[in-house]
Amino acid sequence: MRSLTLAFATILGLGTLFCLTPITTPQNSRTSRPAAHAVSKQIDNTVKSINRTLPQLKKTEKELTGTDEGGYLIVWRNATGVVKVIEWLGLSNNNLQTVYYFHNRRLICAKQERQYFLLNETTGNLDRRKPGHRTTATYYFQNRRLVQYVGEGKGQAAASILKDAAWALRLAAAPGKSLHLHDF
Repeated sequence: MRSLTLAFATILGLGTLFCLTPITTPQNSRTSRPAAHAVSKQIDNTVKSINRTLPQLKKTEKELTGTDEGGYLIVWRNATGVVKVIEWLGLSNNNLQTVYYFHNRRLICAKQERQYFLLNETTGNLDRRKPGHRTTATYYFQNRRLVQYVGEGKGQAAASILKDAAWALRLAAAPGKSLHLHDF
């Protein structure tokens, strides 16, 4: 009976693993196909072009509330819409900054940096003045599909990044200079 239960648990666990594995698996830059590498290079060139034009674009800034340390959103627009968004959030144990780049109203690149904090041994609390481990990741998209992932570990699922980018665009379109995140 025990071996039957163990076999059932193993089958159930493997089935769950296969069902939860994303269809679009991020690829590390060392194992990417040449075509994905060429697309990411083209996207890098578009990102550089966007960054060169930022001084001529309309820039808006918004304060974000509703996290432990607050946050901000900086948005740049050209005549066709949003081209770049910087979202910074101060979370309970880390700061998260995501920079989204858009071309023809579609997400083409997302760059994330997460800064963790060390524990203060005297107080037992995190010390936000003592930076610890830092992670970075870059996601390249073409036609709403992840083309290449460059970063540590597996990274977030592509669908999660696309959802976060849509959320950032909703924040960018919202009226006001200060936005409470729980309202969105």
